[in-house]
Amino acid sequence: MCIRKKSLQLCVFAVVIVFALGVGFLGTNGPTEAAAKQKPIKWIATSVYGSGLQFYKAAAYFAKKVKVMSNGRLIIQMNTGGSIVPPFSEQEAVSKGSLDMSFSTSMYIKGKFPAAVLFGASFGAFDQLEFLAWCETGGGYNLWQEMYDRKGYNVKVLPTYAVYGQESLGWFRKPIKTLADFKGLKYRTVGEWGEVLTRLGASVMTLPSGELYTALERGVLDATEMSVPSFDKGLGLYEICKYLVFPGVHQTSGPFETLVNKDKWNKLPDDLKDVVKAALKETALKSMTEWTVQDAAAVEFFKSKGVKIITLSPDVVAEIKRLGKIVFDEHAKKDPFYAKVLNSQREFHKKWQAYKKLQSFQ
Repeated sequence: MCIRKKSLQLCVFAVVIVFALGVGFLGTNGPTEAAAKQKPIKWIATSVYGSGLQFYKAAAYFAKKVKVMSNGRLIIQMNTGGSIVPPFSEQEAVSKGSLDMSFSTSMYIKGKFPAAVLFGASFGAFDQLEFLAWCETGGGYNLWQEMYDRKGYNVKVLPTYAVYGQESLGWFRKPIKTLADFKGLKYRTVGEWGEVLTRLGASVMTLPSGELYTALERGVLDATEMSVPSFDKGLGLYEICKYLVFPGVHQTSGPFETLVNKDKWNKLPDDLKDVVKAALKETALKSMTEWTVQDAAAVEFFKSKGVKIITLSPDVVAEIKRLGKIVFDEHAKKDPFYAKVLNSQREFHKKWQAYKKLQSFQ
């Protein structure tokens, strides 16, 4: 009897000790509070754009959403274009680990990745929703990842943080009404549109957005296209160029590129991966809807500043599309992966437009 009583006392004592240790190690709220006290994960990120521009602001909004949604467990420190690495070198910096994350557009790295143009802009085809649908459901993101994997880049392609809408064709010092009017122009652009312009007799160069105002002011450029009207408004291009030409057949839409270092991504807990993806998709929806409204308002603003709006004739637009197709087909013959991406987009566009045509009533 005495032995049993002593054993019971020892058991009770053991339970008390275990409970006390549990409280000491875990605190009053258990594992949840302990996890919350863990040191936050910090990523260094950069945009290719300046802080005053909406494409930077979208990336910064995403970073804030991640901090809130993760309860401070993941902090993405945003930086402006050129503040950490030279413009257009963001992808390589992320691959090497100099940056953890970047927000750019793949069009700027055409020299290293010819097919990158196809992920950054659509020439006379995809609108915003269609481009996003191709990325999400048509294999676009998988092909985007394959582009980097083929060259051994240590990056993970994440969902886009924004898809911009159809651009204007560009800003000009003189009226543009025919294809002959492009001859001799010093014109800033990127991608295959630049090759079309070269065939039309223009002199093409690529400059970052922050250099455009000065280049136009000094006569280094006669004309430029940059982006959608609301973005161009922030650059002040209307102060120099008094002719804005539509439609932007050369870039009907395009998703921005979100990259993260693959090692950093693989080490991230699964729940935080979900947070990042959810924040990106919310940012994309917010930016896509807001920017379209802002673009319409920007055009009215330009008119109030004396800018003349020019709309190209259907015949001229059709000829630009024809020349563009020739350029794209030539690239596809030289590069099998380029052809793979282009064919994927064309097949998706064919099916999408066929159904869209059935629903058209205008």
